[in-house]
Amino acid sequence: MGQQVEIFRDHEVVVKANDLIRARANWTALEHRIFAMMVAQIEKSQTEFHPQKIYVQDLKELTATKSENMYGRLLEVCDRLPMSVIGIRDTVNGKRRYRSVSPISKCEYVEGQGYILAKFNDDLQDLLLQLTGNFTMYRLKQYMQLESMYSMRIYELAMMRADISHYRIETDELRAILSCEDKYARFADFKRRTLEMARSEINEKTDISFEYKIERKGRTPTHVHFRITDKAKEKHRKMRKALGPSDDESEQSSKTQPASSDPESSDSTTTPNIDVRKLVVDELSPEELENVTSKQVDEAVAKAISHARKNGNHATGAVASVAYRQALQLLRDQV
Repeated sequence: MGQQVEIFRDHEVVVKANDLIRARANWTALEHRIFAMMVAQIEKSQTEFHPQKIYVQDLKELTATKSENMYGRLLEVCDRLPMSVIGIRDTVNGKRRYRSVSPISKCEYVEGQGYILAKFNDDLQDLLLQLTGNFTMYRLKQYMQLESMYSMRIYELAMMRADISHYRIETDELRAILSCEDKYARFADFKRRTLEMARSEINEKTDISFEYKIERKGRTPTHVHFRITDKAKEKHRKMRKALGPSDDESEQSSKTQPASSDPESSDSTTTPNIDVRKLVVDELSPEELENVTSKQVDEAVAKAISHARKNGNHATGAVASVAYRQALQLLRDQV
């Protein structure tokens, strides 16, 4: 049985497969929060789902809400979540697949008990249990304090690519992820109500910040390119820059490159903990994937990683960030 989330514990984390991060879910902010609280209760060793308790007091404290109508809102959640369907895009044998999944098999709330009792649908096991790669992890407390549903979804997308500091997404796909296909017909309105709102709230309240630019074909917006900054790492970088390199660092920089920087020492399409090939395949459109072979993808990624390392990038995130962009450019030049 899931345990009660202790109020204000900083180390409670949400871990989701990246395919679930990008899923299309037409939920309210409250429904997203309840789902996240359920995910945060999953234990690393867990191999199956169990009914979990989401305590109303925890929900109120983590969101700093004083809503007097929480009971009525939770009744709506219990009605909606088991009936909802999320759309998931993944890749099977090199081909894009789209599937619909009902994420919650059970959800009930009894007045006076003070908690929701809910259980994940077993169809989510490959997206939540025993994850070994291509997943995103973030602190529950950071997510729960966001008020806008758009901020919540964009925060997850940004955290998915925080290691490489960049995320580029088609505007139509972003609209779908944010459940805005039929809202804000004018792009200026979409930008103001989603991107600008999320940037303001995320930059103010969370452990990351982002800026973005709109890419256009002619006058038509086609992509949003996010530039993501980890606030703690940026603060540390600025402090080190201000202090200057230490004697130990200067000595270390003159030594031979570490073994991990040798492209032959590991899978040539990955860097430690980051699957660059997966990043590249996820970024390519279905039309682009149809025009490149798996061998071309492998060769482009391996070449980009090797080039990034030879040019002095040794940190995992730096190698992945440079290689990801170079491999995409190499492949798009071939299409």
